[in-house]
Amino acid sequence: MVTNITCKLFFSLIFVFSSLLAQDVEMQRFHICTVASDSTPGLQRLLDSCERLGIEIDVLGLGKPYRSNIEKIRYIRNYVKEMPGDDVVLFLDGYDTLVLADKEAILQKFLAFNVPFVISTERICWPLVDLADQFPISPTSFRYINSGVMIGYVKSIKHIFNGINLVTRIRSDQSLLSTYFLNNNNFFCLDYFSELSLSLFGINGNEIEFDYENKSVRCLETNSFPCIIHDNGPTTGEIYDKVYEMLFPNN
Repeated sequence: MVTNITCKLFFSLIFVFSSLLAQDVEMQRFHICTVASDSTPGLQRLLDSCERLGIEIDVLGLGKPYRSNIEKIRYIRNYVKEMPGDDVVLFLDGYDTLVLADKEAILQKFLAFNVPFVISTERICWPLVDLADQFPISPTSFRYINSGVMIGYVKSIKHIFNGINLVTRIRSDQSLLSTYFLNNNNFFCLDYFSELSLSLFGINGNEIEFDYENKSVRCLETNSFPCIIHDNGPTTGEIYDKVYEMLFPNN
């Protein structure tokens, strides 16, 4: 005879199994990519950091010509072209980023924003410095768009990237995205607190705390533990090297 307790246990197990299955399907619809034309030590470091966490990353454009940084926009457009609109895509720069958190943690942080598209920020308005005053005031020192890390639903990525005119003398994807943002900022959410990514441009070593046990980094200003470190500054290589050495102490 089947008791109420048995039924409750059965349906509880079904619920847990269904939840796990839903999570698994959700993770299958989360894609990570980068653009890199050449196999460089920087690309290998990114791949190492992904492999450490069991993350699969698609490398776009390997072995193909790379005429300027707007090639990234072209590759991303093509990458998402046939994807369902509700899939999620994370893009990372290929030669100067390191992943510190697993795929589940990255996705959960993105979902916590409860917005369709998030782009990383930095302290310096570059390369179109004359646009600096046009950016909204930030609650932190991270005010300006950094195109090295972006995440969003495919339908939003298509909307934004297909709206950017690539027939232009501007050869910087960051310039094009910044200009687009200033005219269409309702489609963007800026990662002002470096929750997803920390851009090192303008950062000093004493502004970062290393947790060697958990292999994580804390940005002291924002009190955040970014999932990704981006060495986009001309004088921040020492911090980037230190992060990699923390991840792989025996290399």
